[in-house]
Amino acid sequence: VNVNGLAAKDKRREFFAHVMNTGWDVVVLSETHCGGPEVAAKWLRDGAGPGKPWLGQAFWSHGTSASRGVAVLLRQGFAAKAKVEFADGDGRLLRVGWEVGPQGRPVSVVAVYAPADGENSRNAFFAVDGPLQQAVAAGTGSAADLFVGGDFNCRLPVGEGSSIGAQPVDAQRLQALVAAAGLRDAWAAVRGPAGFRQEEAWTFLARGSGRTSSSRLDY
Repeated sequence: VNVNGLAAKDKRREFFAHVMNTGWDVVVLSETHCGGPEVAAKWLRDGAGPGKPWLGQAFWSHGTSASRGVAVLLRQGFAAKAKVEFADGDGRLLRVGWEVGPQGRPVSVVAVYAPADGENSRNAFFAVDGPLQQAVAAGTGSAADLFVGGDFNCRLPVGEGSSIGAQPVDAQRLQALVAAAGLRDAWAAVRGPAGFRQEEAWTFLARGSGRTSSSRLDY
């Protein structure tokens, strides 16, 4: 979920109430605009309002009160004890992992907020030796069942047969990283490549109308 900032108390309480009511196990956040651990702790205590704190596990990579910030929330009662496997210290990347089942199968989730200040910044972010690759390779790396979500600030091509060479450099690098890590767009994997409307080809949920273009970048 790209929350576009959680500093506003009413918005934050509504968000936590929604998350608590859905029963999701794992929630990945981008653009939290959370400036530090003290702020995060206050937000969790406040939760959905008086008497309704967030009691699940919570992990953060902090940005500032006006930009960046990513987080991973695990619901109260989540069976596994999770730990941070990678954090960039800049509020753009956070990898959290845990083990499931009697054999201890590793599972990890990576929260992403890619740079929005130009293609060159994203080129470096998505590079073979760049920060996102470091997060993907951290911990148990590709041995884990890996889930990656957030705001990538560039579009991957839609459908089968999309030429990587025809894309902007930042999209080329992201597409190559996705392929090398064996990642798949979850929405496309479920719905299939045929018959997509452009606005349906990404994992997104937008409120209101007129926001599908920007929301497609959050997947």
